[in-house]
Parts: sequence; structure tokens; C-alpha cells
Amino acid sequence: MKQSTLMMILTGIIIIIACFGKYVESNITKSATTILEDRLKPAPMLSHTFDYYGTTVQDVLTETSTDIKTIQTHKDEIMDAKVERDTLWTNYKSTYLVESEAKMVAKVDKEMEELDEIIEEILTTPDTLEAKRIIKSDEFNEKINTTLNDINWLLDLQTEIGQEETIKMMGLLKNFSNFMIGALALAFVMLGSILFQKFRKEPTPTKPVRKTTIKKKPTPKKPPTKK
Repeated sequence: MKQSTLMMILTGIIIIIACFGKYVESNITKSATTILEDRLKPAPMLSHTFDYYGTTVQDVLTETSTDIKTIQTHKDEIMDAKVERDTLWTNYKSTYLVESEAKMVAKVDKEMEELDEIIEEILTTPDTLEAKRIIKSDEFNEKINTTLNDINWLLDLQTEIGQEETIKMMGLLKNFSNFMIGALALAFVMLGSILFQKFRKEPTPTKPVRKTTIKKKPTPKKPPTKK
């Protein structure tokens, strides 16, 4: 194979490696961005939303000694926590949501709206007995438990999708590594072929043997014989 042909093959290998490398870089960057922006950052937002209902609301309002005075003492605390929850929940919804996640978010939106109406009623009623009746009602407890379970499902989903994206990145890196090994092996073979052609000993050309023709001496003619 000619050296120029080998050089063209090597150049082609380099171009293919560069193109595939850019493809892998683009996809890994995309996956890493998804993990960071759409899975890691939303996790604390969901966690704070969970804590609002699970700690700020549930723990305060379900105390056995709950009365109007206790509720009013914690009212500002609950309202401030709700403002923070609304901000974090809105920020979470602005991230990329997969199909199943978007459906659950719509469900939680409705649950939170209904639950907030009940909490508002508890915080504004002047009657301790009425407040306790609402707090101990099956409707309130079922709604708050359902909402907490659904938010927890969203939290688990962040981890699940993050794992999938990480596995995808690892697969891309593995394929790129295998491709690099094959390409480098072929490149070394091509390079060895070029070096072999460059440094191999060319056979010294032999001069063609000139044939010498021996001229024959003409045989002397015999004199005619006398009769």
C-alpha cells in the first residue's frame, strides 16, 4: 500500500475520533446538566415542601393540647413557611419534568390547593372545638397523608432518573473507550506500515550483463585446383 494512502487512512481515523469525541462530550454534558439542574437541585425544593406539611403543619396542628391560642401562636410561622413552600414549589415546576412526573405534579397541585383551604379554615376559626374537629377529621388526615406520599414519590423519582442518566453517561464513556482502543490499534498498524516502508532496505539494483558477441574470422577461401 502506498504511503500517501496510509496517511489518508490515518487522517480519516483522527477525524472520526474527533467527531465521535464531540458527540460523546455533547451527550455527557446534556446528561450532567439534567442531573444537576433537573434532579439534584429540585430535591431540596421537594424536601422543604414535604417538611411544610409533615412538620410545620402536621406536628403543630395535631398536638393533643391544640387550642385556638396555640394555633394563633403558630399561625405566623405556618404562613411564613407557606410563602417559602410556594416559592420552592414554583421553582421545582419550572424544571424539566418527565411525563409521569408532570402527571403527579398536577395531582399534587390539586391536593395542595384543597389541603391549604382546610388549613386556612383551621387557622381562622375562632372555635377551639371546631378546629379540633377539622384536625381530627378523616378528610384532613387522609388528604395530608396522600399529599405527603405523593411528594415522597416525586423525591424518589429524582433519584431514579438521576441514576438512569448516570448509567447513560457511563455507557457512552464505555463505548467511547472501546472505540478509542480499536482506533488506536488500527492507527498503530498503519503507522508501523508507514515506518516499515520508509526504513526497509531497498535491494541494490544490479547492472545488466552486456553480452559480448565474438566475431568469427572468415575462413580463407581455397585456391582453385589446376586441372
